[in-house]
Amino acid sequence: MKKTIFNVSALTAVLVPAMAFAQNFTYVNGWISEGLTLLRLAITVITILMTVFFLYNVLRFIMNKDASKVADLRKAMINGLIGLFVSVAVWGIIGLAANITGVNTTNTGGSPNVTCPPGLHAQSNGLCA
Repeated sequence: MKKTIFNVSALTAVLVPAMAFAQNFTYVNGWISEGLTLLRLAITVITILMTVFFLYNVLRFIMNKDASKVADLRKAMINGLIGLFVSVAVWGIIGLAANITGVNTTNTGGSPNVTCPPGLHAQSNGLCA
């Protein structure tokens, strides 16, 4: 019982200031922009690392002459290819979902496509006022 009360009070202590800052759309837009920037960077780095892993396993497969290790290398190569396919497919699904919902994910500068709440209008800097 005490643990549940502590969890609820901790969650309230975290969410109440966030709800207060939600009225400041500049603050929220800044966090969303930073999150999208980090997400783009993470997707790019993961895709590059998976490509390097796949190519490394292909080179090891080509260079290896031992028949007992070839099966393991083939399995690692196929796993790398499947992982690369999944990561690119997820990237495409996110892009498709953003396109369907009208979210602008390609604009890294200038005025992004911002949907403002009723009574506010989008400014040229992408903020609602």
